[in-house]
Amino acid sequence: MDEIIIEHANQGNLKDVSLRLPKNKLIAVTGVSGSGKSTLVIDVLFNECQRQYLEALGMQGIQKPAVERIQHACAAVCVNAQSGNRNPRSSVGTATNLYTDLRMLYEKLGVRECPNCHQLYKNSVCAEETIRIEDEYITYQYCPHCHEKIKKLMHTDFSFNTREGACKDCEGMGSVWEIDLAQVLHADLSLSQGAVTFWKHRYQAYMISQYANALAYYGIKQDLKAAVAQYEEAAYRLLVYGSEDEKFLSYVKDETNRETTAIHFEGVFPYLWRKLKEHEGVPTSLEACYKRSVCPSCQGERLKEASRAITVLDKRLPEIVNLTLEEIACWLQTVRASLTQNEHALCDVYLLDMETKLRRIQKLGLSYLTLNRSMISLSNGEAQRLHLASLLDATMSGLLYILDEPTIGLHTKDTDGIVEILMDMRDLGNTVLVIEHDAGVLQQVDHLVDIGPKAGIHGGQIVAQGSFAEVLKCKNSATAYAMQHLTRKVRTYRKPSSYIQITNACRHNLQHVDVQLPIHLLCGICGVSGSGKSTLVFDVLAKGNKQTEVNRVEGLAQFDQMICIDQQPPIRMKRSNIATFTNLATPLRKVYAKTKQAKALGFTDAYFSFNSKKGRCEHCEGMGTIKSHMLFFQDQEVICPQCHGKQFQEQVLRVTYQGYSIHEVLQLSVEEAITVFKEEKEMQKILRLLEHIGLGYVKLNQSLTTLSQGEAQRLKLARELLQTKGKHNLYLLDEPTVGLHMQDVENFIKLLQELVEEGHSILVIEHNEQLLAACDYLIELGPQGGVHGGQLIAQGSPLALLHQNESVIAPYLKRFIKN
Repeated sequence: MDEIIIEHANQGNLKDVSLRLPKNKLIAVTGVSGSGKSTLVIDVLFNECQRQYLEALGMQGIQKPAVERIQHACAAVCVNAQSGNRNPRSSVGTATNLYTDLRMLYEKLGVRECPNCHQLYKNSVCAEETIRIEDEYITYQYCPHCHEKIKKLMHTDFSFNTREGACKDCEGMGSVWEIDLAQVLHADLSLSQGAVTFWKHRYQAYMISQYANALAYYGIKQDLKAAVAQYEEAAYRLLVYGSEDEKFLSYVKDETNRETTAIHFEGVFPYLWRKLKEHEGVPTSLEACYKRSVCPSCQGERLKEASRAITVLDKRLPEIVNLTLEEIACWLQTVRASLTQNEHALCDVYLLDMETKLRRIQKLGLSYLTLNRSMISLSNGEAQRLHLASLLDATMSGLLYILDEPTIGLHTKDTDGIVEILMDMRDLGNTVLVIEHDAGVLQQVDHLVDIGPKAGIHGGQIVAQGSFAEVLKCKNSATAYAMQHLTRKVRTYRKPSSYIQITNACRHNLQHVDVQLPIHLLCGICGVSGSGKSTLVFDVLAKGNKQTEVNRVEGLAQFDQMICIDQQPPIRMKRSNIATFTNLATPLRKVYAKTKQAKALGFTDAYFSFNSKKGRCEHCEGMGTIKSHMLFFQDQEVICPQCHGKQFQEQVLRVTYQGYSIHEVLQLSVEEAITVFKEEKEMQKILRLLEHIGLGYVKLNQSLTTLSQGEAQRLKLARELLQTKGKHNLYLLDEPTVGLHMQDVENFIKLLQELVEEGHSILVIEHNEQLLAACDYLIELGPQGGVHGGQLIAQGSPLALLHQNESVIAPYLKRFIKN
C-alpha cells in the first residue's frame, strides 16, 4: 500500500509501461517533449484515479485509459496551466480568498460617517441590534455620538459579486460597454464603400435604401456618394442616432413629408444598443463595434458608494485592492499593531489567514500582483502558481497532487520557493507528482522518473528512475546527457552594430526606462517575474510611437515586418487542430481528392474536411466525441456511438492514400506524416518546419486547446515562418521554451540562430538560462517585481553580465558558460 503500481500502460505512445511510484514522496517525471510524460501522468494515472473514485460513488460507464490496472490509487487533484478560474469577474483577491478576509476586516473594523451627525465612528465600538423582517435578518447599529439607528454594512456589502455590494451601473465589473465609434463608422468613406463597418453585402444595400427612404421622408437632400464626413448635421444624426433622436427631430420638424407613410430609421447606435440588450452581452458578429470603458458611477472601483466610503486606517477597500500583495502584507502589520484587545478577538482569525496566504504567495514569486488583477490577465504560469498556493488551505492528506510544470514563467531565483511549497504538500501526508524540466527542481525531488529515450514513436519507455544521482548514471537518459554535456560551453557572441531606441518608457511599472535594443542578432530580455519585461516588449515596443514624449520608440522603420508571438493561445476553438492551423489540411484534402477512389465517387476535397457537412459524421458534427454532462464533476467527452470516434462518414473512410484513411492520417504524428507524404512537396515544407521547431511528436489532429503554452508559441512561430515574407523581420517572442527539455531547447536555439543568420532580428523574453546564455545580448530588468521593478539593471553579452553585480540572473548563467 506504500506504492502506486501502474501495470502495462499502452495509452498514446506508451510502450507497455509498468512503474512503481512511492507514496508520500515528491516525485518528478521528466523527458524530452513528446516522450509520453503527460500521457502517463495525466491521461493514464490521473484519469484512472478519477475513474476509480467516481465508480466508487456509483457512476459507471466512464472510459478506462489503456492500462491493464493501477493498484493502490488514491483521490487525485490535477493542477495544470489551464486549470483555475478564468471568469472575467474573478480576480487575484477572489481566487485566493484574500478578498473574503478583507471584506470581513472592513465589516468588523470599518470607519464610516454617520448620516445624521456626520461624525466618524468605528463599527467595532457600536451597539448592534438584529431585526427579523419576514424571512430576512437585518443588523442595525447605533451611532455612538448621536444614537442614530443605521443599517450595518455586512461583508456582502463589500463584494462586487453580490447584489448588495456591486455598483448598480456596471454590476460590479468596474467597466461598462460603450460603442467604439472609430470601429463602427469610417467617416472618410461613403456608405457603399463601407462607412458603416457592420453593414455587409446585401444587408448593406438594404440599409442604404432604407436610409435613402428616410432622408426623402424627412426632406433632407444628401448625396449618398459623398463621404459620411461631408454630410450635413441632420443627415449625420439620422444615420448615427436614428429618426427618434431628439436633436435630429429638432432639425426636421417642419420638413417632414406628411403625405407619405411615416418611415422609421433606427440608426447605427440604437441598433447596436438594442443588440447588446437582446444578447445580454456583445454579439460575436458585432464584437469589434464595442469597447469597455471605466464605469462613470464607481470610477472602476466596482462597489456601491456606501461600501466605497468605509475606511480602515484611513484606507478605503478599493485603495487596498490596488496595492501589491507585498504592500498589503506591510499594511496588515500596521493594522495588527493598531488593534484593541476586543478588535483582536474579532479579527485575529482573518488577519492570520491573510498573513499565511501572503507568505505562501511570496514564496511562489507572485508578491508583485495586486488583489484586483483579473485572473484572465495572468499568464498561465502565474495562474497555476496561485492555484498551487490555495491548495495548502485544505489540510487534507492521502491525496495525489499532480502538477504540470509548476515553474512555468518563474525566475530561477524563485525555484526554491516552489520546491518548498511542494514539500509542504508532501509533508501533510500527500503524494506530489510534478512534470518538470527545471534542473533546480529535479535535483531536490525524492524520486525521479525519466521517460524517453526520444519523442513520439521513439519514446514512451521508462529510461531511468531513482534518485537524481542515479538517473545521471544512465547512459540512455536524455536528461543525464543534457545535464552533463549541454551546460558549460565556450560561447561566442555577435557584437551589436545598430539599435532600436526606446526613450522614457513608463507604462505600467516601467520607471522612465531609456534603453537601446540591439538588432541583427539574438537579444534576450530577462528579469524576475513582474519586472516589466512583457510591458517593455509588447506594450511599448510593439505599439511603438516615435511622436510621443513618453514610451517613444525609434528605429522600427528599418524592418519589413514586426511579428509578435505572445502567450495568448493561438485559437480557442476546439475544432482547430495542428493541420488546420498550419494550413496543412488544405493540401492534405487535395491529396485525397486526387485519388482514383475519390474521383470515382465524385468526392471533392470538401468531403475530407470534418468541418464540412458533405463528408463528416453529423451525429458528432465531425468531432469524434460528444459531451456527457456530469452533475457535480467535470463534463466527460464520450466517443461518438455512430462513427466510433472516426469523425467521417463510412464511405469517406473507404478512400485511402498509401493505405491510410483520412481519419488514420490525422492520427499520425508530424514525424510519421513526413514519411507517408514524402512525395508531396507542399506538405513536406510544412511538416519539416514543424519537426524543426520541436513539434515532430504532435499528432496532426491534436486540438489547439490541448497544447501547452510553449507548444502553442512554437506553433504560432511556425505559421508565421510559413506565411511571412521579408528579408529583415523583427520577431518578438515570449518565453518560447516553456515545456521544453534541455535537449529540445538546444534544438530551438539552433532555429533562432538560423533566423538571425538569414538577416532577421529576434527579441525573446526568457527565464531559461540555457537560452539566455546563448543570446548575443541581454537586457535585464528589475531588481524585483511590481513597484520595485521596472528599471534597467544590467545589459551586455551574457559573459559581460557575469561581471555586473546588479544582475540577478548572472549567477545562474555561470553553469552554461565555460569561458
